[in-house]
Amino acid sequence: MKRAMTVGLLLVVAALISSDLRAPADEAAKKAQRVPFAPTALAAIGGDQTKAAKVIDGEDVLVVIATAPGKKTKRVLAYSHELDTWSTVEIDAPAGEEVQVSVAGRLVAARFERRVYAFSATCGVWDSIVLPADSKAVPLNDGKIIQMFDRQTLYVFGARAKKWKAVDLRTGELVDPHTL
Repeated sequence: MKRAMTVGLLLVVAALISSDLRAPADEAAKKAQRVPFAPTALAAIGGDQTKAAKVIDGEDVLVVIATAPGKKTKRVLAYSHELDTWSTVEIDAPAGEEVQVSVAGRLVAARFERRVYAFSATCGVWDSIVLPADSKAVPLNDGKIIQMFDRQTLYVFGARAKKWKAVDLRTGELVDPHTL
């Protein structure tokens, strides 16, 4: 009886997955039927991946946030389907601490404490900056540009960027955000 229930559950999960993965007729339908990563389906077939990593499926980038047992860092991996490459950044965040991550279009923004990371799937690179100690800036990611306002500074990271850029809004001068 137990074996029959297990086999039945596997057949139901396989049917659900295969029906959701059929190729739609046009591009708009394809985007509407995107199937996100399904940790419940993995757990149902014995692949409990959810305790070790969190997976975020974006439109043009796939992000994995992993914490190795006993480690004091989180590894954030971003996969660019355009470049067919993985890029990794280590974040000094203890196991119980959350890293704020947003994924949109070809961009990934991640913040932990004062450090803000950005990834471009077009270029396949990460960059990071350190905000002032009392900063409450939040990265806004619309998929084309990540932007943050902090005091009188505007920070930006575009979809084709390899480095953060900034402008002092009081003077209109371009400034290097890595040295602020």
